[in-house]
Amino acid sequence: MKRFLQFAKLKRTSFLNQIFQFERKTKVACGSYYTSVILNDGNVRFFGYNSYGQTDVPDLGGRKAVAISCGANHSAILLEDGTVRFFGSNGCGKTNIPDLGGRKAVAIACGANHSAILLEDGTVRFFGSNCYGQTDVPDLGGRKAVAIACGTYHSAILLDDGTVRFFG
Repeated sequence: MKRFLQFAKLKRTSFLNQIFQFERKTKVACGSYYTSVILNDGNVRFFGYNSYGQTDVPDLGGRKAVAISCGANHSAILLEDGTVRFFGSNGCGKTNIPDLGGRKAVAIACGANHSAILLEDGTVRFFGSNCYGQTDVPDLGGRKAVAIACGTYHSAILLDDGTVRFFG
């Protein structure tokens, strides 16, 4: 049985590699039952379950993707000009991009039902479901954010002094 499972795993992996064998991938992200990759040329490909439009790449206006993130049923793409695209299920407002005040995004993150954007000035925007406090950004003590992450029902911010704030 173990040998069969190894073969089945190898066969599935080989199939996925054949799909993209001629295209170099630079980044990968996984959501619930789907996966996305950024190709070397900045184009994005999604594959897997698409019940909420989470793999339907919106028009990027000819711009290249520099980052991707996948939640349970929604996805996000950060473009080279600092703009973002969120798409898929919008339950709880997780794809409603808040006002960024004209600032560019430098990072994105998707949780199960919430999302986050890190802006060029070190500020953050969290939005979507807040049933566990996962979008209630704590006091950062005047520090700037340098990285963000979203879990299922929690979030984290890495600050410029190396400390991390967890919430949710």
